[in-house]
Amino acid sequence: GVRYVGNTATQNGPHQVVPSATLVDAAARYDLGRLGPDFHGLRLAVNVSNLFDKRYVSRCSSDNACFYGTRRLVLASLVYSW
Repeated sequence: GVRYVGNTATQNGPHQVVPSATLVDAAARYDLGRLGPDFHGLRLAVNVSNLFDKRYVSRCSSDNACFYGTRRLVLASLVYSW
């Protein structure tokens, strides 16, 4: 998916603007039960935020104190349902 983070003013008024950013996220999952009956109930999932590791400013608490947004984040899970 594509995520758009709009521009905002710094916290101390509209002196400066934090620029907008467009980020790409991705997710995939697979039912491991399709591999055979031994894997029935297992599901594997991978989620990636900021897929292309775009460097962007997420917020500013003042005109000269700004913070970068989260870099690429990959989360994987293995779930068993019975």
